[in-house]
Amino acid sequence: MKVDEAEAKRLAADPNVASVVQDTKVWLSVTQTNPVWGLDRIDQPALPLDTSYTSPDSAGGGVLAYVIDIGIRASHQDFGGRASSGWDFQDVTAQDSKDTRASFPNWGPRLDIFGATITSAWNTRDTATQSISGTSMAIPRASGAAAVYLAGYPSANPAGVSRT
Repeated sequence: MKVDEAEAKRLAADPNVASVVQDTKVWLSVTQTNPVWGLDRIDQPALPLDTSYTSPDSAGGGVLAYVIDIGIRASHQDFGGRASSGWDFQDVTAQDSKDTRASFPNWGPRLDIFGATITSAWNTRDTATQSISGTSMAIPRASGAAAVYLAGYPSANPAGVSRT
């Protein structure tokens, strides 16, 4: 609502109005300080980590990402109603924050993306998160990395994404 100063004062004095504030421009920061190590690791090619995560301009917008796993809670608030079904595959395994391959997961001859101690949406409540390790937890990282890439290169095919 656009009003002059006198009208704003009149509205503010109305007992049925909780508050009146002037519009203010705000900007979204695309850099997060002290993120979880997995985010910190994604946006830089080498160690040591810089305790910062900068989201690319695209942030994966407009990309459909499919995750194969059990226990996905489609109603989780982090999915924002975007959860759906489908598949495409990348080889993933677990690693720690020092880029050391974990000893417990399965892995194949060609390894694309690592992940361990990853905090992700969890299936017990619509707001739940959990930090665990394993190839299942590397899937959110792989899907997110592929989504960010595809948002920047929308004509890329699965083989192109896998090579990146």
